[in-house]
Amino acid sequence: TWTPNESGSYDMQNIVPAVGQAPCRIGSLGGQILVAFGAGTMCLFNATTFELQVEVTAHARWLHAAHIWEDLGFVATVGEDTILNVWQVDGTTGRVGLQHSSVVTDKLLTGVCLSGS
Repeated sequence: TWTPNESGSYDMQNIVPAVGQAPCRIGSLGGQILVAFGAGTMCLFNATTFELQVEVTAHARWLHAAHIWEDLGFVATVGEDTILNVWQVDGTTGRVGLQHSSVVTDKLLTGVCLSGS
């Protein structure tokens, strides 16, 4: 994790422990850090202690993209398995629930974005 210093640059404060996978998206959710890994999993870490709190197998194959809507606690993921998943994550308790799942046939999903008002 990085924090700004007085000179306008950033100082490295902490290193999140490696879990042996390639991350494709990292973002904050309340007091949690969500890491979406290429191998298809999402992990929720405590932002202070970096302790692993939740691990979810989000996709059966490679995870291509994830978007985090921190204000609402939503996470959208797409993967090589041609599935779009929308998750709700409680940033306080770490509870994760699958809200929506769709199969998109004959398409390679390489990006995702949540939008709305």
